[in-house]
Amino acid sequence: MGALVALMKPKPHTKAAVANRAGDQPWPAGADEALDEVVSIAQDRLGLTLDVHRAEGDYHFAFSVARTSLPEMLAVARDLSQRIPETWLTLGRLYVRGGTFYRRKFGNRLELVVAKNVSVPRELTARWRGEARSPEQ
Repeated sequence: MGALVALMKPKPHTKAAVANRAGDQPWPAGADEALDEVVSIAQDRLGLTLDVHRAEGDYHFAFSVARTSLPEMLAVARDLSQRIPETWLTLGRLYVRGGTFYRRKFGNRLELVVAKNVSVPRELTARWRGEARSPEQ
């Protein structure tokens, strides 16, 4: 988003820094292993079946999940973003980086702000950490 703002509202010191840079987000070493581990934890502890669709292009991977699984996906996104902290992830209209959830300011602006009203429910956090059992167990 910062690069988009720099190009749409150019200032000499910001535009020059991003004008000739590739827009791709690098996929760090070890990210595939982190993704596989998080998917395994989601299945074992939350009972969530995730099919990982790996891709080339704008997204390195994607999940197809039901809307009813949103709380569980918040836990998945938070943990994965903590494991690869320099990588931006998207979850619907939310952006996640370093375990922190962000949203666009006022819904339409290009500025990102911390999403203060988004959190993983305590019960799911306990299950994610292995401190509690899922209802299916």
